[in-house]
Amino acid sequence: MKYFYTILVLTILFFSSCKKESVDAPEKKLDPIDSMASSIIINGFENHDTLRNEVNASVKAKPNLGVEKVEIILNNSVIATSTTENLTLKWSSLTIPDGTYTLKAVAYTKDSKTFETSKEVVIDNALIKLDFQGYISIGLTDIIVTDTKGKILSNIKFPYFGQQNLYSTSYCNEKKINVINVFKSGNIQIIKCDLNIAKGTTWQVKDTPPTGESLYPIKIKLNNIPAFNNINFSTGEMVGGSLSSLADTALAYEYNYYYGASKKLLVQLEHHDKAHYEFFDIANGSTSINADISNLKNESAYKNTMVNGESGRLWISAKLNKDLSGYTRISEKTFYTKNINYFYPDVTVADYTSYIQFINNGWAYNYLYKSLLQKNIEPMDVNASMPSTAINSINCNVNGKFDYFTMTYLSEDYNDLVYFSVTSSTDIKNYKLPDLSSIVAINPVAFNKLKFRDLYIYDLDHFNAKLLPFDSQYSFSDRATNPVKIAQKFTPGFGPNVLGFKSPAGKILKPKY
Repeated sequence: MKYFYTILVLTILFFSSCKKESVDAPEKKLDPIDSMASSIIINGFENHDTLRNEVNASVKAKPNLGVEKVEIILNNSVIATSTTENLTLKWSSLTIPDGTYTLKAVAYTKDSKTFETSKEVVIDNALIKLDFQGYISIGLTDIIVTDTKGKILSNIKFPYFGQQNLYSTSYCNEKKINVINVFKSGNIQIIKCDLNIAKGTTWQVKDTPPTGESLYPIKIKLNNIPAFNNINFSTGEMVGGSLSSLADTALAYEYNYYYGASKKLLVQLEHHDKAHYEFFDIANGSTSINADISNLKNESAYKNTMVNGESGRLWISAKLNKDLSGYTRISEKTFYTKNINYFYPDVTVADYTSYIQFINNGWAYNYLYKSLLQKNIEPMDVNASMPSTAINSINCNVNGKFDYFTMTYLSEDYNDLVYFSVTSSTDIKNYKLPDLSSIVAINPVAFNKLKFRDLYIYDLDHFNAKLLPFDSQYSFSDRATNPVKIAQKFTPGFGPNVLGFKSPAGKILKPKY
């Protein structure tokens, strides 16, 4: 027992000695800069946050540090100072350009120690970013930015060249904005509204100067026309014709036309299950051309496509060879059946463009491909409801696979034409054009007479929601995406009541020549 107590006493003395040694150990000195985040803290935003407009934050240092000054430093520039351990920051980020910055809080103590912490932030105040490149063919135009409630935040007048950011003239903490473009085209005032756009979206216009190439008038006469079901003739993409019957018995057809760099006339004639084509040279300075098409030399290639529609029309264009600088319309056809056969010249091509319109269940569909038509073509899987199309309270809900939709309005007074459209990628609820009278003149009488015309729903293969205007992403001339699909809902009196489409009354309109 005595041995046990001896061991116990020695053990107690040992631990007591260790504890005293720990207490008496010399204090560890801090480095001149102690970057422990727990000593000084930034509240109000997190690392890598995006900051806009007015920034509210606070800095707190531990009270036992003996702080004599606290600073907030943005990229080596002091933006706020306090002589206590607490600092409240109320700072306008509009004073610096957009970009990525390091925001640092530093506490200085009376014994010359320094404590600091930092966060990386993104300053992004631009409402929209303008990027106008090359020759801009539009005249004077206004771009106006509002918040989603219609409050005007910024505006600019054009023509304008180069790059520029539009910033808000007043506080706006919303992440979405509306962009309004007002301009004139001839005697028509055009008002285009893009709604629910993300802040910082780029408005980009890429245009090229006029090439100087002229289009020359020419009278085309097709002679010795044999029996046919369809004739296509073209001197270029934007100028082409199609015949499915002759209005006279002279077996000749005359057309006032234009030609440019291609300087060739293409004629393709279909009869039953075959087609033939031929190119006719157009001499420089010609004002007329006579084409004998009684026996076209080359047999056309043949394709078939199935379209889930009631009626429609198709066009095929191609850059046929290196000698033809532009696109040539090589096929055009009106159809009333689901099974469609079409023909095209069997030559080496640079690329094709095909365009088809068709009706299904009260909707008109317009598809554009950077290729020949697909084997099977189905309507888009979309639908829409428009609780109100009234010009002062626009409502639209779209369901299905789509990128954005546009509602269009047109005045009925042809002496005072106004075209108005609203575009959005999300539902539109009770939208009304704000008062823009302080910026641009809009005739209120003509505007209030606007009537709803069409709803267009767009599905693009590669769509960029942060690139305005949206319609520049499917331009027919630059073949921007493949494919482009558009569903159109139209109102009686407007809509595609043209060749091959149902009229608003439901009657199929047959082509007349």
